[in-house]
Amino acid sequence: VLTLASVVEKEGTTDTFSKVSAVFLNRLASGMKLQSDVTVQYALGINTLALNNGEINTDSPYNTYKYDGLPIGPICNPGQNAITAVVNPDAETRNGGYLFFTLTDPNTGELVFSRTSEEHERVVAQYRPLWEQYDREHGN
Repeated sequence: VLTLASVVEKEGTTDTFSKVSAVFLNRLASGMKLQSDVTVQYALGINTLALNNGEINTDSPYNTYKYDGLPIGPICNPGQNAITAVVNPDAETRNGGYLFFTLTDPNTGELVFSRTSEEHERVVAQYRPLWEQYDREHGN
């Protein structure tokens, strides 16, 4: 619970924790990798939003793009809201088959949720330029 809550804490905001938790639980239940950017950021000690293929392919037991299941331990000290979200994920998101979420605005932490890989890839393509701009402006 604490390890997943730590990933939820870094991926979402208090308003989205229960939905993010539901997506991760859906991915785990379906045998998918978590593919969480924040676990790669933790492994590399970076804050870059627009990860490149080299970063995504880094060999670390924290890299949830490379390894199945949860990372080997928490990536931060999760707060009570993230812990609660893991224990009580959003039922609509969980039952709705959502498997992806994407950051839309780095300044607000707003997320959009998707059911299919195709839908997710369209959203990523739309917002990647914004992440790259944010990284340039913030020295990431």
